[in-house]
Amino acid sequence: MKAFLSYSVNDDSRYLISLLSSKLQDNNFTTSTSNNFFEKELDYTTKFGIQNSHLFIGAITDTGIEKERVLEELAFAQNTKIPNILLIEDTVLLDKNYSGNIVRFNRDAPQTAIEKIEKEMNKKPSKSNTSDLLPWLLAGAAIVAIFYFLARKQSQT
Repeated sequence: MKAFLSYSVNDDSRYLISLLSSKLQDNNFTTSTSNNFFEKELDYTTKFGIQNSHLFIGAITDTGIEKERVLEELAFAQNTKIPNILLIEDTVLLDKNYSGNIVRFNRDAPQTAIEKIEKEMNKKPSKSNTSDLLPWLLAGAAIVAIFYFLARKQSQT
């Protein structure tokens, strides 16, 4: 299976993306990322990568400078019906009308995000929510591992 990772994080938080990629690979995913940095429009390679993925994960932190690119790539994934999840730090402003699979997180207190993901993963499938459950089932465990890592890191400081 293929996962496309789109992120807007600063250099000292890139380890989280590497860790997420590693956890996904442990679950038999191949991962790819955007090549569209600092571009105004999505390039063909990025569109192709998203369209040929089974899962899209976007990650935005408050210090990342490419929030709009990630949101544009996410919109493309949603329009092409690719299961998706957006991880967004709670200090980042997001349009109130935005809907989708969003996990707001606080890097100093990630327990709320962990609980939300575990709740989504444990929902009972039905005909009406199968496509909504898919991203949680595919990537929930990998994402929870990232937040447990953050929680453990915070408890050590």
